[in-house]
Amino acid sequence: MTMTTETLIHKRYLPFTWSQLGEHFAPVKGAESAAWLEAQFGHYRKSATLYAALCGEGEPLDLPIHKVKAQAQIEKDERFWVAATLMAFYHHPERQQMLMMLLRHALGDAPQWDGPSTWEASFTDTTKLYFEANLPSPSAYRSALKRDVGAAHLIPYVLRAAKVTANLEGPTHVDALLLDPTTGCNVLFEAKVLSDCSYQVSFDAVRNQLARNIDAMLEPAAPAGPLSGRRPERSAFVLLTPQLFKDRPRPRLYGFLMRDYWDHPDSTPLPLRRRWQLTRR
Repeated sequence: MTMTTETLIHKRYLPFTWSQLGEHFAPVKGAESAAWLEAQFGHYRKSATLYAALCGEGEPLDLPIHKVKAQAQIEKDERFWVAATLMAFYHHPERQQMLMMLLRHALGDAPQWDGPSTWEASFTDTTKLYFEANLPSPSAYRSALKRDVGAAHLIPYVLRAAKVTANLEGPTHVDALLLDPTTGCNVLFEAKVLSDCSYQVSFDAVRNQLARNIDAMLEPAAPAGPLSGRRPERSAFVLLTPQLFKDRPRPRLYGFLMRDYWDHPDSTPLPLRRRWQLTRR
């Protein structure tokens, strides 16, 4: 399969061109732009190429699961799902109207932060959509973990490694970030298809993926770069899942976690944060 910047990535699973997809990666300072952007495409190219080898432009054949699982990854690939979903709204001819509909459906009739009181005032025509956005790990959390990693883990090799590791939690790569740089309002999207949320990170056995994303969301933005306008006090978090697991959340850990955070707002998974709240939708 020959791919150019204007090649359609996949007519069903990501019906946009490589050029359009490339608009949604926040540049990294010091990275050579063409090579860096190509690196971002690597995962998408691999999935699309494997699927093309399986069925070309036609429909997949009915084959035993062990013969198609690896090549059909695109059908359950979270990066494709979140990109296709959000780009459908962002690249719609009526972008603003579609984004407002999305935000109201996911987060309610109006934002809950101190600041712009409507979605229209929060997300203007300067709004950007980024995939795999890089958010720094909270410095207060990293310092506390370094001081007392023994309270967060129990495996000897992990505790030994902590002694010689300077940074015990790296930046968080959120699946998608909707950001208006003029108002600072932003929405983080974490996407799950069949996978579950991680229940621990390398040096903290009691820190789950949802808590980590929310903690990073509440941290001040980097002082420079395309994400520098993000205001943590004007942030919202959306967990994007198939309707199947919204209707039947119990088979997934995130189903229990989200319900617990809603029902017990004082039982925070972020002991260093004084104020945050999840609103049920």
